[in-house]
Amino acid sequence: MEISWCAALPCLSSRIWRFPLERITSPALFVHHRQDACQESPFDQAVRLRQRMTRSPRTDFIEVQGGDPPRSTPCEAMSPPGFLGKEREVVAAIADWIAGRPTPAQIGP
Repeated sequence: MEISWCAALPCLSSRIWRFPLERITSPALFVHHRQDACQESPFDQAVRLRQRMTRSPRTDFIEVQGGDPPRSTPCEAMSPPGFLGKEREVVAAIADWIAGRPTPAQIGP
């Protein structure tokens, strides 16, 4: 099976370091919240993961800012890693990326 695209989600970033990202040859999209306070998925780690995608023909990164005040602990969905209050914009940007349409480099604040 060939993967035609890859999306990295914040919830995976603590485990994704074990994956051979340097071997992925498909386009990849990273979407991460700038105010992510979860120790498992800091923003700068997502930036470094993207840099490991050396064989990918295209890696895009969408930085999300703002949203609703957290209603859960930092590593749960009702906080910045879950794009709380920015869900529609994030989903629309991901759908646009998959469809080959232009996507923003930043969503928010």
